[in-house]
Amino acid sequence: MSGNYVYVIRYREHDHKIGFSVRPDQRFSALRAQTSASRIIRTWHRPDGDAQRVEGIAHRLLREWRLPIPRQVERFGLSEIAACMAVDLAVRIAEDEAHPRDFAPAPVPPPPPSVAIEPPRPRERPPERDQYGPPADLAPPMYGPPPPVRIGYALCRSDDDVAKNKAALIEVGVEEARIYMDMGRRRGPGMVAARKACRTGDILVLVKTTADPQLRAVMAEKGATWMEIAA
Repeated sequence: MSGNYVYVIRYREHDHKIGFSVRPDQRFSALRAQTSASRIIRTWHRPDGDAQRVEGIAHRLLREWRLPIPRQVERFGLSEIAACMAVDLAVRIAEDEAHPRDFAPAPVPPPPPSVAIEPPRPRERPPERDQYGPPADLAPPMYGPPPPVRIGYALCRSDDDVAKNKAALIEVGVEEARIYMDMGRRRGPGMVAARKACRTGDILVLVKTTADPQLRAVMAEKGATWMEIAA
């Protein structure tokens, strides 16, 4: 199988390394022989050229948690759950950047040269009112702006909070794939990714946290709104 792997390796309870390698098991064996690396927490298989991009995004999300260890820039002072969540977010951001959401209709390919192209027929005026629906001139267009999307964000302090907050967000209409979380008492890479995911007209649903003036300004600039719920 081609491609590389992004990995999370544990050193201590709040000391984890995020990197990438073709053979993470061999990389772990080398680290264990040289350092206090204890075990591989999780790996993500990525296509060729994508693992390094995912690693770079995860490092940027977690730059505030980088440990001041000489020549060990890939180690971060956070739990294994938070480290894995950061890599999950980085994977999602890399995939969004590679395949951005596009709501425009697919272009119609031109007919082959051998097919005769008929000239357009004059458009007939529609009847004033259709028997089975509204007047034709008031019918909704085939393509319009995309419907608003609900983006979820929760600040969690335990594994129980993760399940409880996720259930609360799903209950108010947030898709599980659009839920972002942070562990601890302050916002981190989860909030950064949630704000990045919001588009014009979207709604950011907050659990156990409030919209401060800075967040409100960002939402207003994006043309998005927010709402707060209790888990």
